[in-house]
Amino acid sequence: MISKDYRASIKVVGTVLPDAKLILKKYLELKDLELLRKEVLENNLILKTSRRRAETIFYELRKRYLYDQLDGYNENSFIYFLKKIDSDSIINLLLYYYLCKEERIIYEYIVNLVYEKYNNGSLGISSADTTKFILDIAKKDENVSKWSERTINDVRSGMMGVLKEFGFINSRIRPRFNKPFIPSIIFYYVLYMNRDSIKTIEDVYRCKDFHLFLLLENDINILLEEAYRNEVLDFGRDESRTLIYKYKDIKEIIDDYVNGEIQ
Repeated sequence: MISKDYRASIKVVGTVLPDAKLILKKYLELKDLELLRKEVLENNLILKTSRRRAETIFYELRKRYLYDQLDGYNENSFIYFLKKIDSDSIINLLLYYYLCKEERIIYEYIVNLVYEKYNNGSLGISSADTTKFILDIAKKDENVSKWSERTINDVRSGMMGVLKEFGFINSRIRPRFNKPFIPSIIFYYVLYMNRDSIKTIEDVYRCKDFHLFLLLENDINILLEEAYRNEVLDFGRDESRTLIYKYKDIKEIIDDYVNGEIQ
């Protein structure tokens, strides 16, 4: 899912959370990307004064969230989650996850810099830290090396805006980390989406997708215990404590979560 290229698209579109939720809600209703495009561009679904702006947002959100719907409606795990769960705060975290997975520069920024600073006890992340991160990439990536100073500043602002918009820092001025609350269903979702590579508890600790949510080992232990109590997981008795996945897939977990059978 993660793009191999470093893109500057976050400076153009940003998170556009209200637009994203409106467009995705309409897609669940229409189940057709061409009809959705007409709603956005011809019927001005997201109420933009500029058609060009609406078009930019539509195509960027399609790439970010609906990339595997191009050949027709596909009720994948992401779409199923959107259909079944209506909590605004939980949906925000799902959209955050997919935004990070789509944008390489944001993913690496959070797991390689932001998480490490958080894990090491730093109080926050600075604009200077973020700019240095981009400049370090520019030293080894031809595309980023061509970015102008203005583009670098805009991308920096966009990257820090992602952290602010989704609640991981308190502001862009003197930004300090917030202690994130990650609902169990988000933990289960990320866990099951990575089940092919996560075989043991140590694999969970090392999984960079969890670092996106600033989850420390103690946080993960609490969520694993909750998963065990809810019979989402069991643990092998071997030394490495192999994970035993009790559900066939994330859709079954979503169903039981919605029905109140797991928490």
